[in-house]
Amino acid sequence: MDPKVVQDFTLGRLKCTNIVKDVISKIVDNLQSSRFSILIDESTDISDSKLIKLFEIFKNLLEEKKISLKNIAGMACDNASVMIGCNNSFMQRLKLEIPRLITLNCICHSSAIVASKPCEKLPSSCENLIVLERNKLLKLSRWLILQKCVVRILENWNVLQNYFVLAVVEDKLKSAEVILSHLNDDIFKAYFLFLKYVLNFFNSFNALFQSRECENLLKLLPLECRQQIKLACLDFYKTAVQEMLKRLPYKDPLFEHLTFLDPKIALYDENRIKIKDLSHIAVIIENIDITQLDFEWRILPSIFDDEQTKELASLEIDEMWGKILAHKDFNDEIMFPNLQLLVEAVLSLPHSNAEAERIFSIVTDAKNKKRNRLSNDTVSAICVTRSSFQAEGINCTNFEIDPRHLELHNSQNLYGNKNTSDEA
Repeated sequence: MDPKVVQDFTLGRLKCTNIVKDVISKIVDNLQSSRFSILIDESTDISDSKLIKLFEIFKNLLEEKKISLKNIAGMACDNASVMIGCNNSFMQRLKLEIPRLITLNCICHSSAIVASKPCEKLPSSCENLIVLERNKLLKLSRWLILQKCVVRILENWNVLQNYFVLAVVEDKLKSAEVILSHLNDDIFKAYFLFLKYVLNFFNSFNALFQSRECENLLKLLPLECRQQIKLACLDFYKTAVQEMLKRLPYKDPLFEHLTFLDPKIALYDENRIKIKDLSHIAVIIENIDITQLDFEWRILPSIFDDEQTKELASLEIDEMWGKILAHKDFNDEIMFPNLQLLVEAVLSLPHSNAEAERIFSIVTDAKNKKRNRLSNDTVSAICVTRSSFQAEGINCTNFEIDPRHLELHNSQNLYGNKNTSDEA
């Protein structure tokens, strides 16, 4: 957009509010006709009456927007019992309405817990060295996001030693003496080198890179200290494995069936040994023709020639399936209508509820002391717009106006009888 145009561009409070609410925020996928999943953060009130009220508010909101509960394919939340417990939880109430609902624990929360439990096997002094402002100590449940802090401390180890030497000599601080004693302890440093290595693995979920820093330091320590450190690190790994088996969905058969999305299986007959049909996963979709779905799945590899198949297999999974499902037959009709229903539902399944927690940041940023009169509808429109734009990498410099915006940009939407209580 031309900066000179923007410089002379003005909007009144009413028009600006209505553009956000009734033009921009309307350009999102229509949940009335699409399968989708929900991401929920837990309530801090676990009373039955509050939980029932929360579910009723959620249900009534969808009904108000004319969105069917049957369009919900899956649900993700953190692992609070009030959300996913076996008795009277939000999930149980939703399953009464949607028996085929797929529920997934938030992988991000699970991995954080997996990392926090093994950290309890290490000396607490490792945690106590890292101090936040106002002298608040970091909790072990936050180790996943603190791997960079561990790295920074190791990078500035010598500088920190010199700093606390001055603090001990000049300021006579008792706490500085304790910290300096830790910084001068090679055993303590060995634990930090181990955390630098292992927390990176938990953060990335990628293959372990080879690190020899901790081993090199261990060679300089007495045999007894080496054994003590190695046993503590072994306990770390054992606890981590136990927590991973306990909290991550390794044994869930659903994920084995979801491998049908893999291009190596979807596009090549020879790789379909374990997944010959999609009947097991198709149960999550109501009103789907299983017989026709089976036919569409069987003919899929034969529809495209070798060059097209190779090109499709090189794409990202969502892009690959988008091209496959857009394929039409000689009558110009969609060739895989039932497969499309299944794939769209599966691709909408959530892996975590991190996006739900990001909404809180958007709300506190949008509705502040200077804008405390924003109505709920306006705040909701801002959250929808910003969340959608962030997901698609859209900002004020690359936002493109399309015919749908122009269609909604009319006098009724901009100047109709709207709530004018919003503060610009």
